[in-house]
Amino acid sequence: MTKGQRATALRKLTHAIDYIWRTHEERRGLGELCGLDNTGLVILKLAILRDKVRAEQVVA
Repeated sequence: MTKGQRATALRKLTHAIDYIWRTHEERRGLGELCGLDNTGLVILKLAILRDKVRAEQVVA
């Protein structure tokens, strides 16, 4: 996987999580799907965003 492909994959994943994250009901559904509580979901989202920033720094 090239740097550009990795950055694109992370961007798509971030957009998907942001879309699911919009309402409490959807957040609860994602938590049940992943087996995470709300705190776990926040940590997961922050980790993905951190990785996205790192990938963009590598590409730049």
